[in-house]
Amino acid sequence: MKNITEEQVTEAMRQVIEEKGADYVYPEEEKLIHGGGQMCRYGTEKGEPLCLIGHVIVKLGTTLHRQMEGRPASGVLRSIGVTDERVLEAADRAQTYQDRGDIWGEALEKYLITVENLKWLS
Repeated sequence: MKNITEEQVTEAMRQVIEEKGADYVYPEEEKLIHGGGQMCRYGTEKGEPLCLIGHVIVKLGTTLHRQMEGRPASGVLRSIGVTDERVLEAADRAQTYQDRGDIWGEALEKYLITVENLKWLS
């Protein structure tokens, strides 16, 4: 398994935001009903990315799989080779902001702040 770095994840996330726009919001109609609630999906049945982390995964050169659905961003990213705990926690935070309907630019900002703040703790 390859080791995916903080720099690679951050660059992939920045590229996604640049392409989609900082004001982009994950559409409600793309959410999956799960356990009585709605959650964002990483991708379509054909492996096309939908949510922020789904787009990041594809940018990192990994194929989306159905088994990824329902798992937190940190678990999915860990499964593809991200080992930096700061990045994993920051990705979970970005996913939380996206899932609650915030713009993707805000999710990126929270990701960057979390990574930076956790550098001081390590």
